[in-house]
Amino acid sequence: MEPNSILTTEKKQKTFDVKFAVLVGLVAVLGVANLHAIRQASRAHDRLDQVHRSLEARIAGVNEQAQVVGARADRATAELHQQLQDARRTVAANADRRASQLVGKLEAEYRQQQSAIASEIGEVKQAASSTSQQVASVAQDVSAVRGDVTQTRSELENARAELKTEMKSMRGDLGIQSGLIATNSRELAALRQLGERNYHEFAVNKNGRAVKVASINLILRKTDSKRNKFTLDVLADDKRVEKKDKNINEPVQFYVSGSRQPYELVVNEVKKDRIVGYLAVPKLVELATR
Repeated sequence: MEPNSILTTEKKQKTFDVKFAVLVGLVAVLGVANLHAIRQASRAHDRLDQVHRSLEARIAGVNEQAQVVGARADRATAELHQQLQDARRTVAANADRRASQLVGKLEAEYRQQQSAIASEIGEVKQAASSTSQQVASVAQDVSAVRGDVTQTRSELENARAELKTEMKSMRGDLGIQSGLIATNSRELAALRQLGERNYHEFAVNKNGRAVKVASINLILRKTDSKRNKFTLDVLADDKRVEKKDKNINEPVQFYVSGSRQPYELVVNEVKKDRIVGYLAVPKLVELATR
């Protein structure tokens, strides 16, 4: 063989040996890697088996607990159902007993009412019989009373006529003819019996203070007991009217809102620091103010 051919063959052989050695090394490395991977996979599989067995054990425990809880719930439900049935039976029994008691009570009250009504009817019948007898007696009394009333009315009219004759009717300080004037307590009582006006007695001291009489106020300013004269202020409807140097038993007249007739003030007694008299008020005015 030629030297060049021999060299070429040796090179090829060396190249093949190197490649073969590299290949063998790679195979060895891959084998080691596969062995390691197999070991890791085996370990992972063992761990999965452990986890699976643990989960199965836990699931079994949970199932047991669920069965225990379910059994307790079933027992509790049964007990509640039994209690409900017992309560219903108790309520029904109590309702029947109360209904019976109520019916008995109502029957007793009805019998009492019937007895009371029968008693009242008997009393009414007896009272009616007694009343009819009394009516006959009262009818006789009424006839007698009518005669007395007629006589009394006639006597009253005669007394009024005599009273009007005895008392005076004067012209007041406003120039209006007054009603009858009372000069003492006896005549004032007689005027009240006539009933033509309402009369309010008063006594006012000279101290500057207002004295309320009916719906007005009086303030005594001056007195002259020797001449039987006086001066006073009349306060009515938020107005002040001075009545100056008025005489005893003189009708002092003034108007108040709502009255077509004048009020009349009469002083029957004048003392040093005091006057005594009465106020005559139209009846229609006092009725309207009530």
